[in-house]
Amino acid sequence: MSAARSVLVSALGLLLLSGCVGATKATSAGTAAPAGTALRGAPPATTESASVIALGRAVKSYGQALAATAPASVREGLKLTAPNSAAYRYLEHMASMSEVPAEALPTAPPLAALPVGEDGFKFCTIPSNDFSCNTYSDFTVNQDGKLVDFTIDKQPVGPRLTVVSGQPVTVGDVKFTLMSAYRSIASSVLVVSVKVESGAEAITTNPRQWSYRGPDGKQATAVDSSRATLVIARSHVIVGMNLGMAKTGGYLTLSGCPSNDCPNGSFSGVLKVG
Repeated sequence: MSAARSVLVSALGLLLLSGCVGATKATSAGTAAPAGTALRGAPPATTESASVIALGRAVKSYGQALAATAPASVREGLKLTAPNSAAYRYLEHMASMSEVPAEALPTAPPLAALPVGEDGFKFCTIPSNDFSCNTYSDFTVNQDGKLVDFTIDKQPVGPRLTVVSGQPVTVGDVKFTLMSAYRSIASSVLVVSVKVESGAEAITTNPRQWSYRGPDGKQATAVDSSRATLVIARSHVIVGMNLGMAKTGGYLTLSGCPSNDCPNGSFSGVLKVG
């Protein structure tokens, strides 16, 4: 696994998130019929059993997309999801995090999606230790068979997830755009991805020196965030931050400087998160 996945790995180890209404609840792994038998009240190969099989395949592919290291491979899983659903936005967030430059983050071990029943999976930082695992289950689908929602460790995903890619904050000819943010249940870590676009000059920015003040006025400390990053002229990078004990709805103060005039020509801006 690329080092660019380290924030994602920590997110998978911490994140507890959920989502949309009006979906159809999937048959749980605990109620699936034994192999070789029909679901209760229906003959073999019914529409219901076929839909359960299709759901299982979609969930497995979704887990594989989450475990991928290349952004394009992560986004390949979007075709399995309903547009703008919690399942879609969660995967889009992970794709943004996978774009963080490898050299900007500490290394982390690879994670694999391990099957749980017929329609779930888990990620474990230590495969032999269940306490290191997070289980993805309770997947729901819409009438077209697209994934809509799910839980992580039985906690809903959507309310803790923000995917924006909205209006950038411009400082001189440098632009900062919030791409996504989510807040874990286990540790209250807020994981944020930001797109940094340079203008005519190369710039250096260090997210470990950025600051975040939540809606409650509390200052959050950056943990496992991108290191100082060079952005060459007329290009962009995605940077990632883990903010300890933070909530969405606050303000992120960003900073940087022209690479040929650091730190004298420093600049800063403020970005709303959520």
